[in-house]
Amino acid sequence: LEDRVTALDFSPDGRLLASGGGVAARNGELKIWNVATGKLVREVIAAHSDTVFCVRFSPDGKTLASGAADKCLKTFDVDTGTFVRTFEGHTHHVLGVAWSADGRRLYASGATFETVHTFAFADGFLSSPVDFPLRPEAETGIPVGLATDAKGGLYVAEGWGQRVDKLKADSGKLVWSVTLATTPPG
Repeated sequence: LEDRVTALDFSPDGRLLASGGGVAARNGELKIWNVATGKLVREVIAAHSDTVFCVRFSPDGKTLASGAADKCLKTFDVDTGTFVRTFEGHTHHVLGVAWSADGRRLYASGATFETVHTFAFADGFLSSPVDFPLRPEAETGIPVGLATDAKGGLYVAEGWGQRVDKLKADSGKLVWSVTLATTPPG
């Protein structure tokens, strides 16, 4: 690894581990490792032009999505490392990525957005609804982590807001929100 590891994700079958990182303002690296042996299986050369902050295998394990400080969300074929598509729409770092359970949508969060973008994987375009707002305008926060569940839930970890939100992935409607403790107990 050239500089640092900033993102990890296991393939759905648990055999592979993807890592993302890189040197700030110089390169974003993606590597895929064999979990059983610890050996490097594949390296995606010049995956991004800046540090990779998030990686996520598709539900079928065939595609790897990555987001980086270069403002890009990209996908790559896991077997070959071949670039598949860039998803545009971010104006700053892409910090979180998640797939819908059926693999047809990608969700991405960025450093200046207080929303989550929704992309159709098949064509790479923003899909409807395009953005899911996360909080009232009076609050601030950056959505830094995303996850989905098999029942259509989209979970958003917010860095500054110290909050986790569960949204309906098809509509962006808030299901629940949990504020984490901001001071240690006692």
